[in-house]
Amino acid sequence: MTHAWQNAVRRAGLPGFRFHDLRHCYASLMLQANVNPKVLQQALGQSSIGVTSDVYAHLLPGMSQQAALAIETALKPK
Repeated sequence: MTHAWQNAVRRAGLPGFRFHDLRHCYASLMLQANVNPKVLQQALGQSSIGVTSDVYAHLLPGMSQQAALAIETALKPK
């Protein structure tokens, strides 16, 4: 599998693109699509949500702002 991947990457002109990078890409796209982190944790087979958060949370720089806006919206009188 490794050799086939390396050959495909070389033919595509993507030197240095590791097979493991696909996992990181998948996780990044899922988080950007607002997939629940618990669902992502299970899909990645990680032992805890903490691992998922620690590894991938930095990919969404606007998460803190989104959380603040969610709290603000929830606390607004109706």
